[in-house]
Amino acid sequence: MKNLYMTLVALMVASLSFGQIELVKDICQGTNSSSPSEIYVFGDNLFFKADAYYDANADGVYTGEGEYDYGIELWMSDGSPTGTTELVKDILPGDGTSSVFDFFALNNNLYFSARNENTYPATVMYTTDGTEENTVPTGVTHAALNPLQYGDLIYYVASNNLYSYDGSTSTLIDATVTVGGGIFTVFKDKLFLYMKTADATTGSELYSYDVTNGFVPIKDVDEGTGSSSISYFAVVGDKLYFEADNYLWETDGTTDGTVAVSSASTIGGVKYLYAWNGKLYFEGDDGSKDQLWVFDPTGEGSVTNISMLKDDLDADVDHNPIHFAAIGDYLYYAADDADASSTDDLLYRTDGTNIELVESGITKIDDIVVMNDVLYFEGYAAAKGNELYKFDPLTLDVADAAYASSLSIYPNPTEGTINIAGLVSADAKYTVFDIAGRTVMAGVVAGQSIDLDVEAGIYMLQLVDNGIKLVHKIQVK
Repeated sequence: MKNLYMTLVALMVASLSFGQIELVKDICQGTNSSSPSEIYVFGDNLFFKADAYYDANADGVYTGEGEYDYGIELWMSDGSPTGTTELVKDILPGDGTSSVFDFFALNNNLYFSARNENTYPATVMYTTDGTEENTVPTGVTHAALNPLQYGDLIYYVASNNLYSYDGSTSTLIDATVTVGGGIFTVFKDKLFLYMKTADATTGSELYSYDVTNGFVPIKDVDEGTGSSSISYFAVVGDKLYFEADNYLWETDGTTDGTVAVSSASTIGGVKYLYAWNGKLYFEGDDGSKDQLWVFDPTGEGSVTNISMLKDDLDADVDHNPIHFAAIGDYLYYAADDADASSTDDLLYRTDGTNIELVESGITKIDDIVVMNDVLYFEGYAAAKGNELYKFDPLTLDVADAAYASSLSIYPNPTEGTINIAGLVSADAKYTVFDIAGRTVMAGVVAGQSIDLDVEAGIYMLQLVDNGIKLVHKIQVK
């Protein structure tokens, strides 16, 4: 029993501060939103698209002194609130929108696709060095969808066809091949694609491609003429994992080795696969709503090699994890909280066992990237709209200690009532777990006290206070 209790404490103790997410730049002043997205790290800068406008008279007419409307254009930031975040180029001048997307790097050069001022509304490939004068079309007269480096070339999809690009010339690989949704990845020195050929007797399925062998069918997952709806590739160890018909599949690159993952057979709605620390993380639903799951391939064949992580053990609501990015010992992502009425995409993190809410003050987290061990992303605050934010995990430790030391929980032991002094919010949530980890009570702290309707014994009291999650041992006499 003692070992069980210590294990419970190790799994549950989590203490994160609030107010650590920092605004990088209010690009679109006031409550207006610049909605930075397609965020891409190149060197020591972030490149992204943003919608910048300023209407001093709030009349929708941008003609006054100091007023502007660039539309959605190319921006760059060094990531510092006191540094430089600026428009690189108004590619489609005036309030027109070039809608920059799908950045990629090749031979130390940065490329992207955008609507061109000369051929609007067509999209073309651009290159940039971060200056206005050197942000220019490459001569490739179409967009590059889902660009991915394979060998010395960039492969991408345009009009459902696969192309390669060497930095100067774009080459169509095979006009008879249709790549569904531009979905492909690199695995075992080949491309693996969700596609079909003109003479295929199946729908869109899993193929491989290399220069020597061309396109080779791997598996007709959805047997017959139907398509398997493959998406979300991720490589873990010596296998490639993917979603097919809403379930988790794996392949070693052979037909016989392409199978559904047996321990995930009851989990549907699989999406957003992410490989981290030799394990696979993804969203899935086994009847417990859309939650975060972790799969360990080293225990393959056993139902115990897959587990669900939930942000609130008594909440039967969708968590909807998305936008994964790893720093150090944690995997960060955006997700909804345990409030069934909330779909706010807050910033969470997990160490593979626990889930911790980083902060509740900034919502609508999107497009998370890592630069110099700092997270950058789009976020929302009512006073600023959707803007560019950052989060440095190193800022947590000092704030955690300060908050924990300011909180007082008494009396302990107690005969039934626990008082809590030092809470930040008026609607802090609590959950009481017994020594086996079962939820025995949950609710909102009313009047900074909790009346415990439990039998005598040792319990764990979890508090969630404005983004801070703390766990304390309590004794009920």
